[in-house]
This record gives sequence, structure tokens and C-alpha cells, in this order.
Amino acid sequence: MPLDKVTFFEYAKFVVGFLLLIVCFYTFGFTLREVVGRLTQRQVKRESNIQKGPYQIPANTIDQETEATSRGVLNKLDNFLRRNDKEESKSQDFYEYYEQEEIEEKVKSKGAFSKIFKAGISQSVAWLTKEEENVRPRKLTQISFAKRQVHSEHQQQSSATLPLLGDVSQDVPQEIDDEDQDIIVVPRDPRQLKVSSRATQETLQSLDNFPDQNTYNPPSLSFLSEPDEIIKNERSQGELEARGEKLKRILADFSVQGRIEKILQGPVVTLYKFRPAPGVKTSRVIQLADDVACSMSALSARISTIPGEPYVGIELPNEIRETVYLKELASSTAFWNSRHKLPLIFGKDISGMAVVVDLVSMPHLLIAGTTGSGKSVGLNSMILSMLYKLSPDQCKLLMIDPKMIELSGYDGIPHLISPVVTDPKKAVVALKWVTYEMNKRYEKMQSMRLNIKNIQSYNSHMLELMEKGEKVYSIKIQTGYNKETGRAEFTTKEFEVEYLPYIVVIIDELADLVQTAGKEIDECLQQLSQKARASGIHLIAATQRPSVDVMGGIIKSNFPNRVSFQVSSKIDSRTILNTQGAEQLLGKGDMLFMSGGGKIQRVHGPLVTDEEVEKVVGYLKKTYGSIEHQYQIFDDPEGTIEAEVDQALGFVGGKNSEDSLYPQAVEIVKRDRRVSISYIQRKLGIGYNKAAKIVERMEDEDLIGKANHVGKREIFIPE
Repeated sequence: MPLDKVTFFEYAKFVVGFLLLIVCFYTFGFTLREVVGRLTQRQVKRESNIQKGPYQIPANTIDQETEATSRGVLNKLDNFLRRNDKEESKSQDFYEYYEQEEIEEKVKSKGAFSKIFKAGISQSVAWLTKEEENVRPRKLTQISFAKRQVHSEHQQQSSATLPLLGDVSQDVPQEIDDEDQDIIVVPRDPRQLKVSSRATQETLQSLDNFPDQNTYNPPSLSFLSEPDEIIKNERSQGELEARGEKLKRILADFSVQGRIEKILQGPVVTLYKFRPAPGVKTSRVIQLADDVACSMSALSARISTIPGEPYVGIELPNEIRETVYLKELASSTAFWNSRHKLPLIFGKDISGMAVVVDLVSMPHLLIAGTTGSGKSVGLNSMILSMLYKLSPDQCKLLMIDPKMIELSGYDGIPHLISPVVTDPKKAVVALKWVTYEMNKRYEKMQSMRLNIKNIQSYNSHMLELMEKGEKVYSIKIQTGYNKETGRAEFTTKEFEVEYLPYIVVIIDELADLVQTAGKEIDECLQQLSQKARASGIHLIAATQRPSVDVMGGIIKSNFPNRVSFQVSSKIDSRTILNTQGAEQLLGKGDMLFMSGGGKIQRVHGPLVTDEEVEKVVGYLKKTYGSIEHQYQIFDDPEGTIEAEVDQALGFVGGKNSEDSLYPQAVEIVKRDRRVSISYIQRKLGIGYNKAAKIVERMEDEDLIGKANHVGKREIFIPE
């Protein structure tokens, strides 16, 4: 009995296993047939679609080599379609690149063909167009993509081509002509910095509104350095287009679709104008600056919108950076032939054009940049451009250099109002004198009663009076009414007939000045930036720390034109330019110039060496000899000018206000047991001269002792 049970179970197990084996073989066979059938059907369908495609080959070029080439192209197209699904092909154009060597192995002399692929919604289009014989095949980046000329040529040759299925006119989308275009590489103009004939003249007549007998012998351009060899960094058109396509693919990796429309190669950077696809936000592209720089193996990348154009500008540094020299710009027609009243040489823009601006139209300039960014070199370039173009009668300079080393080399030139100011305390006095001079000029303009709006019209009227031989002009001014008669009383006021030169105040480090002098400097800068334009007074202020406490809202609003060299962070860039991008600059003169309308332009400043400055300054000293400064801005022993300015600024009460401040100063010294000129100046909010007089009065009254060798004084006031 147990034996029968074992035999039965073994038999049943064998039957079940056999049935399962049959089911497995049947299932596997059906699956295998289905897979083979579907693969065969798909291959036949693909070959059918390829045969239906409008591939037209000129009949006069069909030979064995041509057939091999066309079959190779169709195979590549088949692989291309296999790699890209239909969803992606509906919205994107695909390019296929072929190396020249691969084509030359198949095509010898007769069959050089340009390959253009377009992935459409339902079918793919490929044109094989014959080029001239014995011509090396070109890369696809140098060939037009789906142009109408090619389309029309194929339609004209349809009678001479092999009878292939499909019609090009039915399958080619008409919008290809408008959407897909060549990358336009803008060549650099070799004539853009043409040397002016006026630059070679030894003497230069004075310009507008100055007498003909006043001639100015500008420094020779030979004082400026001329490079032995200028290394030009110019890529070929094919290389630039290849980099443009690489940049496009990198953006596509970050899901940013679009096209590279134009490429402009400059001396330092290359600009790629990128048109985003519909629906792509420009802010999304701008945020990819660091990723683009890393993928393109670049030091940095600056991405920003281009005002007035539907493009996003992508600026990448060149592998070899060209050095911009001041002599090349100073001898150009853009500088010598311009009618700028106060020309400033900034440098070259991205396309290599000279950038020369007029300070009169600005009317003030604010400069920011970290140490080593080229800020001081940029100031030297602007100063030298004025020295080459303007005589001392036309332009006067007031230089304030708290660092004591940047502008001190200009001491002794005839253009200076006073020696270079290095003491922050004297800088306050100098700016107050400029404020006083501004008010004095407006008083002269108003007194003439001739609708004079600015310094240009005032000097024109002065020229007319000088031609008549007049040296003094007088006017009657009503001073009030007689109490007894009730009639108006007048007085005669006389003014000397003289020209009013432009005054340019150059401050090298504004942050140190504001921290040292505080409110007085801030008030003077506000007054000058708001009112000084029409009086012919202009400011150029530079700082390496563009913080909010240094550049307040009022100062920034009156400095619409700003220049930013490389800064350390995006916050500093927004502070000076109201936008980011300055942190991506390359340093060494690379700058962003924001004009009054908010348009930002990238400029590469020229190199100015210390030897060039020494040669120009030495020439001016030798030509004009020792000079006596016309304006004695520190010669105010009674403090009349400073008191008048303080009263206008609202600091103190009047000319003799030190009498009312003296008891307060004595109380401060008694309470704090400290005394110094700067301490009294800070506590009372007065100028240096007034504080010094108060301290001297205390010393005369034996309230304090004399200063010892370290400047400390003994206090005799009882507690």
C-alpha cells in the first residue's frame, strides 16, 4: 500500500511538471514571435517613413560614391531619430555634426554635401545639396539652416532629380525660415580707433568761449607708452559658432531653451546674444551665471538683459586678454574730434570702440571698486584725458587724497586750484570753499539779468564784453526803501569781467573722508551735487567701500552716472549699480558704466603707468614753471568764508558764532576733562578753523595748557 501511494504521487508530479513545461514553452514561443514580429514591423515602418521622406539628390551627381554617401547620411538620420523621442522633437531643433575627415573618406571630389536636419512633428527632413567640386566640406555651423534659397533651388531642380517619394513643399514647415537662422558673428572694425590729425599737433587752440590768443601746448603723445606688440585674441568664425552651440547645449541642460543670435568678440570678453524661447523667464537665465562659467571653463560669466533688444547678454572672458593702452585711445578721433567740454577717457567697450564721455552732461561721477580692481588707474586715465585736452584757463582741478599716495604725483601742475589736499580736516575746508565759490558764481549770473542759465552762456557774454574792451561791468541793485520818502534805494555793484573755468573736484577715497569729517562733508556733497552743475563745478568721487552709510540716498540720487569696478559681493554691486553683475568682473580695469538713463555698459579701462604720469606732470611743470595758485582756499584767517558756508548749511548762527559757542566748549571740557581741536569740532559740529580758535582762546585765558610733544594739554578748569 505505501508503495502504491508513492508511485501515484510520483506519477502525478511528473504529469504536472510536464504540463508546466509545455505552458512555459508555449508562452516563451508566443512572446518570442511577438517580439520578432514587432521588431520586423517597426523596422519596415521606419524604412517606409524614410522612403517617404523628401530626400532629393541632384541627378547629375549620382554615382557610386554619391550612393554610398547618401546611404551613410540616411543611416545617421535613422540613428538620430531613434535617439530622440517624438515629444522632444516637437519643440526643439536638432543638429547633427560630422567631422571633415569622416566625410572625406566617403566623398572624394564630386560629392561634397551639406547636411541639414530638422526634426518635425511627424516626419524628418534632410536636404543633400551639391557644392562646388574640389571644395573641402564645411562644418554645419558655417552652413545656413533651412534657408529659402535652398528650398527654392530644390524646387527648381525637381525635374532633374531622381523620382523620390514625398514633396518638400508639403513637408517643410514654412516657419523654419523665420525661427532658425545663422549665428551672426559681428567682426571687429579695424578702423574704429583711427588716429586723428589733431592728435599730432604740437599746439592746440583753446576751445569754446575762450580767446584765440590763449593757446595751450598739451603734452606730447610720445609720453604715453606704446606696446611693442599687441596680442590680438581673435577666434575664427567657426570657433565662435562652435562655442555658441556649446553654450546653447549647456543652457538646454538646465531646461533653458533658446538660440544664440549674435556673437561680438571684444578685447577682453565675448558677448553672446541669447534669445530665450517663449515662456522662459530672463531671471532664470541670469541665475545660471556661475553654472555657465563652470561648464564653459571660464573665470566668470556675467549674464544680464540688453536694454532695447530681445536678448539676454552672456559675457565670457577671452582666453587671451588684450591690454588696452591710453595712447591708442588718446590719439583716436573719438577723443580729439569730439565736442565734449570735459572729455573723460573710459576705455573700450565690448566691440573694441573707444568710450569717451562728457563730464559736463553727467554732471557728476561716482566710482566704486575693491583694491586692485583698477579704480586708481581709472582716475589717472580721466585726469590725463583732461590735461591733454584742456588748458589751465579752461579747467581747474581740486584733488582730495586722504590716502596721500594716489594723487600726490600731480602736485605742481598749473591746473590745480591748490596743492593736493591730504588732510581730512583741510578737505572739509576745501569743500566749503567750493560751496562758497558755487554760490558766488550764481550771484554773478543772477546779477547780469540776461537770462543766463549756465556757465557756457555766462562765458559767452564775458567774451562779448572783452571784445568791447570792458574790464568791469556794474549793475544797480535795489537794497530797500527809504523810510521817510518811501522810495526805493539802490546801490551799484561792480563785477570783474573774467572767465569762469570749470572746476572738477576729485576725491579718491570718499569713505575715509565721510568717517573722519562726518556731517559736514555729507552736507557739502549734497549741496554741490544738487546745485553745482550750472555753475561749472563737477564732482568725481571714488570709494572702495560702496556701503549705504557712505553713499546715502540723497547723494546717490544726485550721482546718476556711476562706474563700478570689481566688487566683493552682490550687495556692493546693488549698492552702486542697483543691480548685480559687478562681482563677476575680471579686475584690472574691467568696469560697468551706468549712464543717467540706467543703461549699463561694460568697458575695459586703459593701462596708465606711473612713468606716464611722471612724464606728463614733468612736462607741465617745465613748460609753465612754478605757479601761484589763483584761489587761496585756505587763506581765510578770520573764518569769514567758512562762517558764511556754515550759516548756509545750517550748522551755526553767523560769522561771530564762536562767541556763543565758547561757553558750550568750556562746559564740555570741564565735564569730559578732554580737550583737542578735533574733539571740540565733533562735539559742536563746527569746522576746523572755528574749533582751533576756541581752543586758542581757552589757552589764552589759561583754562588749558599748551600742547606737549604728543599733542596733549593740561586742563586747569576746576571740576
